[in-house]
Amino acid sequence: MAERDQYGRMQDVNEADLASDTCSLFEIAAESAVSDAEKDSVNRRFPVQELDWFRRNAYNLGILTSSEWQPPYTARILNACIALTECYHADDALSQTTAVELALTTLRCHFVIAASLLQQARIEEDTSSRAQHYQELRHHVAEYDATLHTKCLAFDVHTQDDLTMKYTTLQVYDFEAAIQLSQFTELRAIVDHQKPYENVQAYKAMGDMLLQSSTTPPEVLLTTLKHLINEIHTLEAFNAAKLAKYLRCLFHVLLPRNDALALSILDHFAQLSLEAKAVNTTVDVEREWFVARAFNHALDYYVRFEEEGCRVWARRAVQMAEEMDDGGVLAGALRGRLEHLRFRGGGTFWKEENV
Repeated sequence: MAERDQYGRMQDVNEADLASDTCSLFEIAAESAVSDAEKDSVNRRFPVQELDWFRRNAYNLGILTSSEWQPPYTARILNACIALTECYHADDALSQTTAVELALTTLRCHFVIAASLLQQARIEEDTSSRAQHYQELRHHVAEYDATLHTKCLAFDVHTQDDLTMKYTTLQVYDFEAAIQLSQFTELRAIVDHQKPYENVQAYKAMGDMLLQSSTTPPEVLLTTLKHLINEIHTLEAFNAAKLAKYLRCLFHVLLPRNDALALSILDHFAQLSLEAKAVNTTVDVEREWFVARAFNHALDYYVRFEEEGCRVWARRAVQMAEEMDDGGVLAGALRGRLEHLRFRGGGTFWKEENV
């Protein structure tokens, strides 16, 4: 708290002190209003006019200073604002205009608080505190969702579009929070929340987060990314070459984590190749990339003396190379390299293989 002189005036006020003191004042007002709201209308000390004054000023201060105050102060004063909006009674005979204003205030507060919490979580070094920020963020996203979709209020088109855009943004925040909190079973539901809004950029942002995540279980990573790719494919109607690039990303992430899942991506690519060929489209550039990665993975197994893994991946690499429209050049080159491999007992790759 800032120090005061004998007349109650603040001395040597710095920005943090002022922000903290301001938040404290509105938090005290909110606590009093919440307590007062439990009383009957005759004994209330906070009439609608008082609530209006505190609520509007808390909101305006929170929004106007959000670029200047530290994120915790922004969250504090806007949380006080939300508490004040909940103190209005049904018997206060609120007009439709006031009801809409209260809902908008609540929604915008939840949005800004969530953004502030995300900012704090990303720079927080303490694991426990970071998790707490993400958990609180998810709470505000859920509250925004509930307010937006349960209150029967008529917003104008511009406002509705703005609220919808904020909602899709919050779902991206929520997706990040769920990953960071290891709440992986909820990722699919968060993706599905986006579906009615057809926001391709939101899907792509979620996909980027998954590709960068080192903690997401491979099975969850695969199923969620496939779901995201399907949604993007539906909205953008991208061609086989573009889908092949997405499969490359999936394969790149899964290969060091899970062989079976990485092999399933090759199966998916094989199906894509057939579909592309049916419409006279080639994906040989991507196929060559897959062949190279699969063959190198086979060699990784070979140098570790893991014969079975080497055979599985080498076999798949040659099979894919044979589908290249190059007259068998790449497949022949791979076969030639495999001739030099020696396995236990002096056997060669081709001694037991018939690829």
